[in-house]
Amino acid sequence: MTRLVPLLVVLAPLGAWGWQDLSHDFVADQVRLIDDSRTPVGTRQARTWALASAGRAAVHPLAELAKKEPALLWTCVNLLDLIRTDYHVVEVFSQFLDQLPGGLADSGELRGFLSSRLEDMTGRKFFTAKERRAWVQQNAIHLRFAPATFRFVIDEEAKKKRKFMLHYPYAPSEHAAAELTYWKLVVALHLAQIDAVRTLIGREVKLVRDGRRLHTRPELDVDAFAGPVTEQRALTIRREGPKRWLVRSAHAYFTLEGDPARCVKAGLKPID
Repeated sequence: MTRLVPLLVVLAPLGAWGWQDLSHDFVADQVRLIDDSRTPVGTRQARTWALASAGRAAVHPLAELAKKEPALLWTCVNLLDLIRTDYHVVEVFSQFLDQLPGGLADSGELRGFLSSRLEDMTGRKFFTAKERRAWVQQNAIHLRFAPATFRFVIDEEAKKKRKFMLHYPYAPSEHAAAELTYWKLVVALHLAQIDAVRTLIGREVKLVRDGRRLHTRPELDVDAFAGPVTEQRALTIRREGPKRWLVRSAHAYFTLEGDPARCVKAGLKPID
């Protein structure tokens, strides 16, 4: 198993808003390995998790790397789409739609991807570039990440009070503890990071590797989460008691409890 550099020793100096971005050199090293077709799948997934698990701390370094090394643009864009978390992802995707970095020639495939992912993460359809630019300029700084839906929402309270850091980076929610754990769990399952998954689930939850067969059963098939994480977007979150929630996606159900929340019951149950 590939040994990753502990995150605590690769953090850059404290940022202006009180958190630390990952070291740009560390991020560049991970991205180059992920981008290299010779890198084994398991290593690529582990390196991706090293960035994804850092959340917002990886966003700015990835965006800067995409601008400085256009050859890594596709990989950086895919990583940013997976991680999301910070509103800067919305700004960067919009900027790239207007002009690709490094003088890259316009690519219909890349433009289509950027456009579709921007609309997915904002939950909006932009009919013109002018409309998109205006909306991003007006709202980006007030966008907060809703982990269970993998989307950004406008923090109307922060916007009204003109307080940028209010509720940052996550959208205010009565289910906040459950949503954050759910997001981490889905991403860890998607990347087949079993050790990370086990830190988020109880001993009652059964993990299997069963080739992505989506049929109802009281266990989590890691292979069933190999597709885009947005396929696991939470459709409902129901409070079942003090610090206990039931989260339902199109393919699975999860019972989480505690704060920080931990998954104590889960299984596959596709919605017909």
